Amino acid sequence: MKSVGIVGGLGSKTTARFYLKISDCFRENRKVSPKITIDNCAFPLELEEEIILKSKNEAKLLPFLKESIARLNKAGVDLIVIPCNTAHLFIDELRKHSKAKILSILEEMVKEVKRKNISTVGILATSKIVESGLYQKILEKEGISYVLPNKKSRKVLSKCILEILENKSNQKTRNKIKKVFQHLLKEGAETVFLACTDLKLVLGKNIVKHIDSFDILFEATIKEMEGGKNGTRTT
Repeated sequence: MKSVGIVGGLGSKTTARFYLKISDCFRENRKVSPKITIDNCAFPLELEEEIILKSKNEAKLLPFLKESIARLNKAGVDLIVIPCNTAHLFIDELRKHSKAKILSILEEMVKEVKRKNISTVGILATSKIVESGLYQKILEKEGISYVLPNKKSRKVLSKCILEILENKSNQKTRNKIKKVFQHLLKEGAETVFLACTDLKLVLGKNIVKHIDSFDILFEATIKEMEGGKNGTRTT
């Protein structure tokens, strides 16, 4: 079994949920305790707000991510995962500074779309993710069409995601997110990317026609930890 390092703190509840899901999967299905190391990426929380609400200063996050990657490499992990879409703005740069393999949410999400033979996806994400073209670039490369939330909806989503991160989300938060979600489907999306790993914390399990970046990264992590073997899907 390969050891995995998790860059945490980019949504503390999501970090904890990711760790627990891996641990539970191995305990229940493989009868072994997995080798997991978590490095909490310590950065100023006001930076989180600037990136999510104002779509600026994301480059200031990179040094903190590099430090986490360096510590996980020093710890000797075989594999590194970052359960945060925003951090993947720097995936190419981070890979240059890591001996350990770093999985990409972007690459794994597109693999899932191709596996399901989907031609058009909606992208449910913060303003920064949408405006950066992070998903659009890789989807275009693969010949996959996409539907984006408009500027007003992106601002609403960004505020909702910050509410989730600050433990201030409620039913109103959920309803606002679902409204944008449904609009993407009406605009022609066959499925919707939950391009923020924290969204499921509010949306729950009973939503249809979606691909969750959290779940997809989890599946890829389990497969990689087992040496790339094809196993039973756990979600």
